[in-house]
Amino acid sequence: KEDLKYVLDPRNEIYSWVLSGGIGVGKSKIAIISQLYKLAVLTCLKNINEYLGLDNATQISFGLFSLSLDKVEGALSEDFKKLISDSPYFKNVFPLKKARTAKRVLNNQSTFGAAGMAEYEVLLPQNLRILLGSKISHALSLAVVSAILDEMNFRGKRTLSEEDDVDSAENLYNQIRYRITSRFERLGFLPGLLCVISSRTSTSGFIEAHIAKIDGGLSSRTGSWIAKNDPHCFISSYSQWDVKPDNYSKEKFHVFIGSSKTSSRILTEEEYKTFPENSPSLLAVPVSARPHFENDINAALRELAGISSSPTHLLFEDPVIVKNVWNTDRPNPFKEEVIPI
Repeated sequence: KEDLKYVLDPRNEIYSWVLSGGIGVGKSKIAIISQLYKLAVLTCLKNINEYLGLDNATQISFGLFSLSLDKVEGALSEDFKKLISDSPYFKNVFPLKKARTAKRVLNNQSTFGAAGMAEYEVLLPQNLRILLGSKISHALSLAVVSAILDEMNFRGKRTLSEEDDVDSAENLYNQIRYRITSRFERLGFLPGLLCVISSRTSTSGFIEAHIAKIDGGLSSRTGSWIAKNDPHCFISSYSQWDVKPDNYSKEKFHVFIGSSKTSSRILTEEEYKTFPENSPSLLAVPVSARPHFENDINAALRELAGISSSPTHLLFEDPVIVKNVWNTDRPNPFKEEVIPI
């Protein structure tokens, strides 16, 4: 709640919000609320297009993007419409058209089915609309003023090179960001908000790389803060017990957060006392969550604590396994530097 108030306060000039952390902490819902607030602010204007410096024929889009059209329509869109329907402002002061269901409209660059270029939208008054998409092509030639990019860590790579994949997480983020800033930065501020959402996966995921870029490095920090390298970007990353403390015990145990060189592990009290106070490598965890950490500590760090540790799907997630069998006395079976094929 406090993060939402800070991000939406125009005096703080926050134009991008990274929401990460554990699963089930309300990232998507809070992002939708922030978009509805931006939508409500615009509807207070007598002539939105004139204020934004757009011609009267231009439709202004609030983009909701996820992994697939089915997912964005079934999750983000339904939550968006439900919150609108429950809002006294939208219901009584500025009611939407009765038909709030998503409509499938042929994209002007292709026929539906031939290239999968269908565009989904929910029409709103005053040239405002909700754009539902999963690809960069779904936002072509549209005035996107504000957007949610959901599940960014789970966009599968279609090519070996990130830059060659037109719909990669990196490219989608850059394209939507450029569309928002290029059209509206002449105002001296941005009227919308770009929300980038995903649960943590591994240290090589998009969200982790994005945070490292805007914050000067990736850490196991949880909470909320302004990015070091971008004062207009706010980061929120919480564990399940940060958001839902009543669901967990008050008593804590401690976990050492590993890396690619050292494995994560549960610490004994004696081990915990050897670490300096407020060590970034330590995590206090409710005792009620201990079985999850004993079963799979890396998965528990990602899913519950919202902390990335070792990359997923490694042959050996625990580097100690490799270290224990390392023997420098064994002869190298490869004697030649170059082996002709």
